[in-house]
Amino acid sequence: MERTQCRWRDLEGVVYHELLKSSEIVNRILYQKHIDNLDHALMVKRPQWTSRHDKFILLPDNASPHASKPVNKHVRRSYLGSITPPAVFTRPCAVRISLIPVNGAQTVAIALPNDVARWSTQWFASKEAKFNWDGTHTLPDI
Repeated sequence: MERTQCRWRDLEGVVYHELLKSSEIVNRILYQKHIDNLDHALMVKRPQWTSRHDKFILLPDNASPHASKPVNKHVRRSYLGSITPPAVFTRPCAVRISLIPVNGAQTVAIALPNDVARWSTQWFASKEAKFNWDGTHTLPDI
């Protein structure tokens, strides 16, 4: 039986993940719950980030649960920032979200969504294959 995995990761690895039940689909209500769970996971796994006043950039795709107005309002009310999805994300996907700390150890000036896509592609390409394997195949203890 196949199950969908919703995974949220940052530059250090997976921050939060959840295996959905086989009958469960990602809708806006579940997605908002995941954002709340991500908030809690960040407090536990990345406590140094809770004292920061800057925001995080969510790199969303254009799947309807991710782009709905209630979800965008929910994200804006939290400390998470959001950007318009780049044109390259044309097909909906279960979850294609990354979390990038703004003004982190490596400050990167990103003005356009295409810059984000280009920077993240280069950043992940610079990592060893094991980093990408661990982030997509190894489930962390949360």
